Amino acid sequence: MSQIRIPLFLSFYVLIFLAVPAYGNAFQLLSLALIVMQNIATFISLRRNKFNTFKHNQTFLAIFLMAMVPLQSLFNNFFNLELYYVEYSILFLVSVLSIYIAVNTIEFRVIFNSFLCAAIAITLTILFTNTDLLSETLSVTYDPVNGLNRFVPFGLHPNLVGHLFGGFAIMFFCVMLYRKNLTHKLFFAAMMFVSLIYCVAASSRGGFLGAILGIGTICVTVVWQDRRKRKYFLLFLVLALIAVLSTQGAEKLTTYLSSIFEYGSKDRGVDSGLTGRTANWDKLLHTIFSSVPLVLLGNGLRTGSEEVLGYDIDNSYLNLLYEIGLPSTVIFVMLLLVITNKLRKALLQESDVLKAVAVGLLVFMLCESFVARYLLSIGNPLSLFVLYCMLGARNILKPSFDTVVIKQVSRYEAILQRYMPASDGTHSS
Repeated sequence: MSQIRIPLFLSFYVLIFLAVPAYGNAFQLLSLALIVMQNIATFISLRRNKFNTFKHNQTFLAIFLMAMVPLQSLFNNFFNLELYYVEYSILFLVSVLSIYIAVNTIEFRVIFNSFLCAAIAITLTILFTNTDLLSETLSVTYDPVNGLNRFVPFGLHPNLVGHLFGGFAIMFFCVMLYRKNLTHKLFFAAMMFVSLIYCVAASSRGGFLGAILGIGTICVTVVWQDRRKRKYFLLFLVLALIAVLSTQGAEKLTTYLSSIFEYGSKDRGVDSGLTGRTANWDKLLHTIFSSVPLVLLGNGLRTGSEEVLGYDIDNSYLNLLYEIGLPSTVIFVMLLLVITNKLRKALLQESDVLKAVAVGLLVFMLCESFVARYLLSIGNPLSLFVLYCMLGARNILKPSFDTVVIKQVSRYEAILQRYMPASDGTHSS
């Protein structure tokens, strides 16, 4: 239990009920309150000389997320008659500050373990409470009005289901790779499989493909560099492929995936302009570039929603372009690309589950964001944890305790070899 923090665990878990009618916003506020509660408990438990943990821990991305984005949004929203947008900007500011405090006062591995436990609890909660709905959606049924029935547990949007469980699948895969216990490996393999099934049942193509890309990145970065891991991974892949093809058949499987992902449908098929998104993107770009202040400063966080615009964007980059302006969007994306590359290089030098998860999730978010709007969000468990990764990237990049010990031992060995007498009685120096 010392490896997790209960308030942090609950702050992630309660967000699964965000879409519950009339109570969704309350769960978001509860999540923030739990993070603040954990920070207060941490400060109480810290010794007085530990408060220098914030020293030299500021990164440009942290300053950007804590100051530039929320303050710019508040500036814009003060000219907006809707009080909700001002409230959301303040909520975002408080959330980011609270997360920044957490990543600088709590070991990141503990934060990760808290999120991992919440992801397991969310996955199992949905599995045990929505079995009939899952079975119905996997059987590819249609509604006369809405068309294909998609998996929407607790009223979550199907794209959000794909976002959550696509990210969970990457995390479960990374944990499976690094666990030594066979039972643990099998458990997390099962969790990964269930998460991917949720993406399929929700017909979330962006979430499913993003998960495959994230897992593929980890395979290329970690698995392929290790001969032993590569051998077992290829064996697992071949066995899984044989099992699927022998029970379903290639043609039957292709037909099923085409049906549930609706590749050939008029509304969601390959000729639909990404389900009509591209037409909306063109419309939004015309709106943005018709106003110089809008291009430079944006319109404020959450103003790029369907309720305001009258149509869906489902593209994080264009949403950010509308909400925080072109300069801030470019800076933010560039910072994410730089941090992702730094984490990838650090992962090559020192294989570690935290770095692997961070790399996989950031790749997932950067890719999925072309067809989803969750890149900069505090309203769902995965996006919230990715904010932890952004603000705590410096702590994730730090070498593990084992690596530090090995380096110190190697250093002392080198010193001893230098000054110890050689076999002929002379000193090596």
